[in-house]
Amino acid sequence: MKKILIAILLISSASVLYSEDISLLKSEGKSDKKIRLEEIDDKLEGKAKLGLSLGYPTGVTFGYQITKLAEINATAGLFEFDTVSFGINTLFTLFDIEGSKTVFPVSAGPALFLHTGNNTKIDITAVIRAEYDFDDIPLNIFLEGGAGLRISPDTKSVASGALGIRYIF
Repeated sequence: MKKILIAILLISSASVLYSEDISLLKSEGKSDKKIRLEEIDDKLEGKAKLGLSLGYPTGVTFGYQITKLAEINATAGLFEFDTVSFGINTLFTLFDIEGSKTVFPVSAGPALFLHTGNNTKIDITAVIRAEYDFDDIPLNIFLEGGAGLRISPDTKSVASGALGIRYIF
């Protein structure tokens, strides 16, 4: 009986993976909305960003938008002028500030920073970011700030802030 159930599960999983349409059912089971996988791939093109960040830390920043509402960012640079720093964060879009012809997505999420040098320091912060993508040129600018804790070597509060510009490719 276990073999039959496993075979049915594998066949049904394979049919979902290899189908052209994926149906998303609402909790009532009445929706017939379909998502085409090619459309998802097209929407993710041009979502990588590479540039410079001034602030905490100052250095090179890279971002990749996983979905419309989530982005992963990495930073490598200098902190306190004698320390090499590495950071990673995940940001989730909270809302958009809309102007006359502009949209500024506002995102927030956790960040982890490792500062190496004379003393190794580890910071965990909560970051909030507002950014803007230019329509005519593939550039993105952002302003972010945050607060958190240094968890090593001693525990104390920390604040962060950065201004950056990135090329979108």
